[in-house]
Amino acid sequence: MNARRLARASLFFCVCMSVFVAFASSARAMSTSQERDWGRSVARDVIAQQGALGDPLLTDWVNRVGASLTPRVARTDIPYTFTVLDSEEVNAFSLPGGFIFIDAGLLNFVRSDDELAAVLGHEIGHVERRHVVTLNQKAKALEIVLDVAGLLAPGVGRFGNIAGNLALYKQARVDELQADQYGLLLIARAGYDPDGMVTFLDRLSAVSPHHRRLLGRYFETHPALGDRVAHVKGYAPLDAPRGDVSLSEGIADARRGEYFNAKAKIRQALLAQPSNALARMYDARLSAVFAQASTPQIAPPAVARLEPLLPNARREQRLVADLLKTAQADADQYEKYLNDVGYYLDPESRRGIVTGSRLDRILNGQARIARYLDHSFDQAAQTLGDANDVAAAGVRLAADIDRQAAIPSSAQARAIRLNALRSTLLSSQAKLKQAVNAARGAMAVGWDARAPVRGFLDAFDAVSDYKSGDMTAGDYLRLRSPLRSGLLAAKRAADAADVAAGLLNHARTDIIAARIDLFDPFASVPRRASLLALLSQRFAIPAEALNGPDVSTLSPAQLSAAAIISAASKTPLRAIALSLSGSGGDTIVQASDDASVRPETLQLQLGLVWAAYSDGAL
Repeated sequence: MNARRLARASLFFCVCMSVFVAFASSARAMSTSQERDWGRSVARDVIAQQGALGDPLLTDWVNRVGASLTPRVARTDIPYTFTVLDSEEVNAFSLPGGFIFIDAGLLNFVRSDDELAAVLGHEIGHVERRHVVTLNQKAKALEIVLDVAGLLAPGVGRFGNIAGNLALYKQARVDELQADQYGLLLIARAGYDPDGMVTFLDRLSAVSPHHRRLLGRYFETHPALGDRVAHVKGYAPLDAPRGDVSLSEGIADARRGEYFNAKAKIRQALLAQPSNALARMYDARLSAVFAQASTPQIAPPAVARLEPLLPNARREQRLVADLLKTAQADADQYEKYLNDVGYYLDPESRRGIVTGSRLDRILNGQARIARYLDHSFDQAAQTLGDANDVAAAGVRLAADIDRQAAIPSSAQARAIRLNALRSTLLSSQAKLKQAVNAARGAMAVGWDARAPVRGFLDAFDAVSDYKSGDMTAGDYLRLRSPLRSGLLAAKRAADAADVAAGLLNHARTDIIAARIDLFDPFASVPRRASLLALLSQRFAIPAEALNGPDVSTLSPAQLSAAAIISAASKTPLRAIALSLSGSGGDTIVQASDDASVRPETLQLQLGLVWAAYSDGAL
């Protein structure tokens, strides 16, 4: 996370506060209709600034989980809507009237439906308790934008006035805890595991302390994550749950295909009720899913000759670390340049400007330049920030593949599988280096945008005749050309950064795919059945299609990816499977690119498949 993200938070804060002031005098008596109109007005600004993500799989996921919660809310007068924003921030926030926003980056952070439900339940709690519209708790106008993103942003920098204002709103602590409590009870009633809130908060608290240390003022007004975890653990759903509650949660997890979580819950239920027949039945089913497949203990010359992967993986990790040293210096300079550009708009300056007017169109263009350049930095910085983690995951994967290769076996299929895993790891390592270099290239493109962007801003500064709320036709015509040049230059930087982020996501996808195949959900009949049930339920693909001859040669990871690509691109599963089949078939990444599936969507959804059988770690 970076200062520029907090810059956008401050911009959004200004929008929220300007609307808030308009309603402040009557907030206590605000009707539902007024609240809804207020939220709709701010929601339009949010979408205009950040953009809604047109990704059917991610949108469907959020809507599905959200729709399972809203029938159980107390405020039946509020129609809730959920929007995924095109942002890599780990952020979610709520607006008056039931408008809930989730950044794509948060979806990449959660590891289960339970955790996503916890986030949505918390945000719904803010709306249900009317935190924003209650006059004596104005802190929520700030909390809207700093709810989760503030936990990760490294500093306030140019926006110290907002940090100072935060100290005025101590009451926000109570709001946070109330939203946690409401969300916890809501997700429990909807059949989700309340532990999802704890695991989500625990992983947030594990984010580098460097990022949180610079937001000391933020934590003056919000409970520390450890305090929030301790607080929610005191509520009934998490306070020594009864055996029947654990059993119910475990069965729900199993039906959603979250087998790893389900197994832990069923075991918890058995500790409380050892003779419970239903718990014993589910425990047996889940134990069969996770049972180790037997391997014939016969010397296999083909496998024994494979060179160990671990030494090379460690060399690759050191190489990536060296590349990142130079790249990080580039990122620091690029961020400094963007911070000095001064292209942010004060929403107050747009008061009285007619929508669609000449001035409004120029200001919208300036906002798009800001969004493109912000995006270029965010994607490049995210790529550099995640590269070390992906390299470390490659080292761990190499060690596990080497251990598997050392087990004697004469099975030719096993030797072929291990060779395929080795190829996948090597592919990931190559993509990772390309991603780091592409991130540096994207920042160079951003540097090249300086002249046209500066040219537009200088030309705009020279225009002063718009006191009446619009500019003259002559001024508008003079600004159109420099605006177009600035937009094209900024867009090139954003597109280049998307390439870098895509390579990073593909590198991680390769590791996830190798993890799935190393676990081998096809190793036994119960495991295979578990994977087919998961894919059918999650991606609405008929079970017979997942078990037919067209997909019979695919590995577990290939089948999972084919289901994801099919659902995301609305392409028949058979067509995707054919492209992946055979020794000359496409890789998972190639098939995804050919179907125009976002790299992050493939990586995220494949990661959720892996999380069904593990804690999600790579």
